[in-house]
Amino acid sequence: MKEQLINLISILEDPGFTGFNTHNYNQGIESINKKSLGTSLETICCNLFHYTNDGEIRKKDLEHKNMQESELKKLISFLKSGNIESAQKINFLGNSNGL
Repeated sequence: MKEQLINLISILEDPGFTGFNTHNYNQGIESINKKSLGTSLETICCNLFHYTNDGEIRKKDLEHKNMQESELKKLISFLKSGNIESAQKINFLGNSNGL
């Protein structure tokens, strides 16, 4: 279980992940054994696809880019601290105020 979480964090912390061609990371995210953490990691990985597929939007919309990058920082922080419940609430569709 912990190994899969470490793998996910390492993908998210890769310098290229914050770029615009993040759809290349979908394969790495899909390779994570989500079953090892149950539905919580499945939810997180599904939410990450909103981020990885929005590279073109981030190029054109600075506000959207800033929001998603802020949400990514929150997600990484939650995952590192083991706060999976809050990590599941990051969906990259808007600001997760209150987290």
